[in-house]
Amino acid sequence: MRIVVIGAYGYTGRLIAEDLARNGYTFAAAGKTKEKLVELLDVYPAIRKIEIVDLTVEADCNQLLANYDFFINCAGPFTEESARFLRGIATNHAKTYIDITGELGFVRDSYEQYNELAKVNQSSIFHACAFESFLAGLGFQLLKRDMPAPISAKTYYQFSRSRPSPGTKMTMKMSNLRTLHFLNEGKWEAISDANKQPYQLEGNTFTAVPYPLPEIAFFSWNDKLQTAASYLLLAPEEALFSGQKKEEDINLLETLESLKERKGKGPDAEERAAQSADLFVELEDENGKQARLHLKGNDMYALTAKCILLLVNKLDAIAEQPFGVVSPAELFLGKEESALKNLGVTQL
Repeated sequence: MRIVVIGAYGYTGRLIAEDLARNGYTFAAAGKTKEKLVELLDVYPAIRKIEIVDLTVEADCNQLLANYDFFINCAGPFTEESARFLRGIATNHAKTYIDITGELGFVRDSYEQYNELAKVNQSSIFHACAFESFLAGLGFQLLKRDMPAPISAKTYYQFSRSRPSPGTKMTMKMSNLRTLHFLNEGKWEAISDANKQPYQLEGNTFTAVPYPLPEIAFFSWNDKLQTAASYLLLAPEEALFSGQKKEEDINLLETLESLKERKGKGPDAEERAAQSADLFVELEDENGKQARLHLKGNDMYALTAKCILLLVNKLDAIAEQPFGVVSPAELFLGKEESALKNLGVTQL
């Protein structure tokens, strides 16, 4: 595999580079800023080359596509910056693309525009290979063993109080400015603050705030569900200040550049070690039967790096991989418990 890590000098990109290097992979590092890429060469001897690229520039995309066949994209937000490159993946032969996006709209557009084209060209696109949607996909597959024909799937996330990475913070701010959707009665509908709902957990009442994540798309196209939604569980007082603040006349690209200029630092190793997250996956069938799964993980950004490494190892080991736009969890069908164990995620 000729691997290139795009955004390798970013917060999560560095963790992914560390895991790849520690496990014997060599790779190239790509990004917009030469100085930051050069710094990586002294830190990670596994980096064989640097590539100065802007994924919004077609010539830069073509350069990467000509030189590599395995792409790990950590450079978000993806909606504004990676659409051109994704088209290149689908239109070229035998390319493998992995990203860590949490942007549902980006994933939906990818499936609708490039799934069939990528199949024709025998290329593979694995979106959302991070601690949220990848784990949700594994949980969904586990629950389907006892409920093979669900009509509804919902995921709920509760995170410990901790600083997000600069990229996560920027992506969440951008998502508040977009029109977000969930699946209701088989149709995609825009969400609003009216979709907030109370949620009981261990005797406490939380507010489930709709925050659509890519697993909704995976669930909908694989299982033809009627309802698919994901939520953040917040204390009621926190939920009052959450939700979309979309303005019709806002320029998203200008806003993105402004956010980049104000990027701060992410959590340090000690803060990350104290991070925890609970994920609840809930299914329901047409008879009203319900099934629920609770997963718990720690150090969310290191966990994302583990997810990427697990996928790279899997794709490196299998003789044939699926083509098109594919849920990463599908690579571990029937092996979900083993995957969760390797990631250090507990099933409660």
